[in-house]
Amino acid sequence: TKMHFKKESFDQVLCLDVVEHLDFDQQIAAISEIYRVLRPGGKALLTIPNLAHFASRCTFFTMGKLFRTSTIDRHPGDRPIREYIDLCKQAGFSLDSRRGLFPTLPLISVATYLAPSMVVPMHRVYNSIVRVPGICFLNMLELRKDSDGPTILPMSDAA
Repeated sequence: TKMHFKKESFDQVLCLDVVEHLDFDQQIAAISEIYRVLRPGGKALLTIPNLAHFASRCTFFTMGKLFRTSTIDRHPGDRPIREYIDLCKQAGFSLDSRRGLFPTLPLISVATYLAPSMVVPMHRVYNSIVRVPGICFLNMLELRKDSDGPTILPMSDAA
């Protein structure tokens, strides 16, 4: 949330599976900090689990509970991908592209849980065909720093 780099130091930032490990109130600070260290026109690549992946939606509909991407103590900031995208836009980013990784079709999800080694060939096929971001367990966001600046400030700058 507070990197020791000068403002606009980098053309690119890579942030893989990090943001969900932060509390909700730390997430906007972290995303804003990524924005701060990027040069205008710079790119950030984030991978983030999607709490609203398809298997989670089905589990919630049928059993009234979420099929989480991890335990709440490991992912205290777990949320649906749309909320992460909104946080990135609030920090000033434009979304250049969004890709889905690991679609979560319910039957395949159950098979993966029960016998992971048995479903590897099936995973290869459906991962190459059904990568609709909204149903995927993981999303990859390619963000661009706009020159307009953020629409909200992180808590430390607002005071």
